[in-house]
Formats: sequence, structure tokens, C-alpha cells
Amino acid sequence: MASAKENHHEHHAKHHIVLVHGACHGAWCWYKLKPRLEAVGHRVTALDLAASGINMKAIQDVHSMNDYSQPLLELLESLGPNDQKVVLVGHSLGGLSLALAMDEFPEKIAVVVFLTAFVPDTVHQPSYVLDQYLERTPSDSDAWLDTQFGSYQSPNGPLTSMFFGPKFFSSKLYQLSPAEDLELANTLARPGSLFLEDLSKAKKFTEDRFGSVPQVYVVCEEDKAIPVEFQRWMIENGDVSNVVELCGADHMPMFSKPQELCDSLIQMVPTCTVRVGAGRAFLNPQCPDLAVLIPIPPRAQAGVLPVALNPSSSVSPLSSRGLASRLPPPPHTPTGPHPQHHNTREDHCFPPFVFFYRLLLCSCNRAEIDLSLSHKNMAT
Repeated sequence: MASAKENHHEHHAKHHIVLVHGACHGAWCWYKLKPRLEAVGHRVTALDLAASGINMKAIQDVHSMNDYSQPLLELLESLGPNDQKVVLVGHSLGGLSLALAMDEFPEKIAVVVFLTAFVPDTVHQPSYVLDQYLERTPSDSDAWLDTQFGSYQSPNGPLTSMFFGPKFFSSKLYQLSPAEDLELANTLARPGSLFLEDLSKAKKFTEDRFGSVPQVYVVCEEDKAIPVEFQRWMIENGDVSNVVELCGADHMPMFSKPQELCDSLIQMVPTCTVRVGAGRAFLNPQCPDLAVLIPIPPRAQAGVLPVALNPSSSVSPLSSRGLASRLPPPPHTPTGPHPQHHNTREDHCFPPFVFFYRLLLCSCNRAEIDLSLSHKNMAT
């Protein structure tokens, strides 16, 4: 029979976690993580942003980052004053959708988790982090491989679309992920956009709203799309005090390290959030076995302290380059051979919902379907 303490733990450990995907992906990319989080009692919502997954819009109908993020903003708007604050987890480009939500609904968010995601600041335009990323990314074919770029019109001028190709998926995003999940991405991906032109004209995020929401950054050390050096630069530039590193994770940790990602999220999700001076702390006094994130005043310490996890986890401490540095080009850090990836039985189970997604996608914009088919034909 469960003890009163165990029941108390279970009662206080439940949170509403909202998962926000990155560019060209959809809610489908969380199929391994979502049931793991639900199995321990969390309520989990995986969203399809505009023109993503089975959302019926085409990318040509999405004219701004705000338009793109509407499903997330509508979800937060629907929450009442008595509803539980949500935990937002944003992957890759999803970090900018999180930023919009933080600036508009800070009172409805308990904490945001940037999962190898783009993090803006309150000093520059929202496009600044993408500008810096593109400056540090070679424009030759080796960087973007078979990614397709196009142009489409919006009321405020032309926007650039992009569509990741099979080589880009396999070499930059999924190089440590199971082959089945790579095939899933090749099947379900849709054209997207960085909305760079829109973000360059958008208003800056505010310190009293965006800056008031506690933030955690999860670094993926084997990410070839957003290199670890640039992830660390964003952590410093954005004053993100709480950092966790996933060892052996590529750009898609929900596929390459699903259990380790789940474990780290479970332990970093706060029961209550306490502001301590200029730093941030996430304390869970009712659950001493959960992690405590130690507050670090921004730019005051030489290192970044990670969340303390159990010894069996693959999450390890992250050493930063120092919080005082600003915008030096990230140095090239040679890496050794990737650790051998061992697929579990679950990794080999091709998710059955893929067939339903394919049927639903057929009812989406025909131009996107034609582009997808021509894209796949070029790869054969």
C-alpha cells in the first residue's frame, strides 16, 4: 500500500507540459517522449504549429512568426486564472515561438525549456539570434546540403521558405537517431520558414514580461545543426542561468535519447518557482529526490551549474566559456567519433500513426504535396 508520503509526491509531481516542435516538423516528433511523461502522471500537449503536422494551413498562408505560433498562443489564451501554469518545452526554431508566448502570457507559464533551441534576448531585435546563427553558418552547399529555399509573398513583403532534404535530415539532424525515425521525418516533414524578414521588423521582447519567466536550456552536445558552441553562445547572450547537457544527443534528442530527455525533464520541472536575487532557482521541497537548480546571478559566475541527476543518467555537467564574453565567433572544437548508438526494441517499432498522418496530409495544400513528391523524386 502506498505511503502518505508517496501519494503526496505523486500529487505534487503532476504538471501540464506543452511540447513545441521545430521547423519542418510537427507534433508527431514527440511520439516517444509524450507517453513517457504521461506514464509518470504529467499532462502532455503536443502541438502542431501553423502549416505543420496536420495543421491545414499551407506555409504560403503563414506570414509571420506570430501567425506560425498561433496554435500555442491560442492554447495559452484559453487557460483560465484557476488553471495550472504550463511548462513549455520548445525545440530548435520552437524557441522563438516560446519567446512570443513568454512575452504575451508570462503569468500562465511556470518555466520554459529551450531544447537545443534558438533563444532571443531583450536587447536586440527578435531576428538577432538567427542573424548570428546564419553569420556563423557557411552559405555553401556543405552546410545546408539538399535543403530547398524558396520565396513567397506576404502582405508585408516576400518571405523565404525552406524544406529540409533527406541528406540534411540524415547528416545534420538525425545522425544518431534510429533509421525508423529518420524515415518518419522524410515522410512527414513539410516546408517551413525562419520568418527572418518578419522578425527583423518585430518589436523587442521585454524584460518585465519575457524576462520574468524562468528558463532552462538543454544542450545537445552532438548537435550538428545548432553546434554546441553556438548553443553556449546563446546561453550567455540570453542570460540563461540554468543549463543541462544531454551527452550523445543529436539535434533530435526526442529520438536519439528519449529516456534521458524524459528523465531530465521530470527532474527539472519545478513544483514551485522561487526568484532568488538576480538568479533563478527551481525548488521542490515536497520532493527531495527531484533536482534542485542552483541560482546563478547572470554573468556573475565563470561556469554554468547543471541540474543534479541520478548517476545512471546520461546527463552531464556543462562547462561554459564564461558569462562575461559577448559575441566572439564560437571556436571550432574538434570532436571525436560518435559513441555507438544502441537502438532499443521501441526504437524499431515504426509508429502506426504515420499512416493516418499521411492520409491527413493529403488534404493539405496541394502545392506542398507536389513539392514533397518532387523533392523525394530528386533523392531517388
